[in-house]
Amino acid sequence: MSAAFRIRRVYFDQIKAGTKTNEIRQDKPYWRKVAMRYPRIAVFVCGKDVHRREITSITVGAKAEEVLGRPLSAQGIKDIGTGSHIVFYLGQAAPEPSSASSSAAASEGS
Repeated sequence: MSAAFRIRRVYFDQIKAGTKTNEIRQDKPYWRKVAMRYPRIAVFVCGKDVHRREITSITVGAKAEEVLGRPLSAQGIKDIGTGSHIVFYLGQAAPEPSSASSSAAASEGS
């Protein structure tokens, strides 16, 4: 199971390089529902670029400032607000799903 995230280019590049190891979202019903499904793969989308990472753990009810180790920037407050947050911790890059294995799995189910 996967979770999709639309993100800005600067964060996409950091995640792809492995220097950004978490994705923080405001604790809202949609993201809480996503977190409760405990997805194993995070799919990051920026324009036409897509990158996948394993999700190693999820924390609900975190404070972004504590996770980041600094106060939120003005843009951060606009993007994720203040208050409670959901943090998706990222691991290794995940392999791209192969269309061949997807087709084979679909055929086996018939």
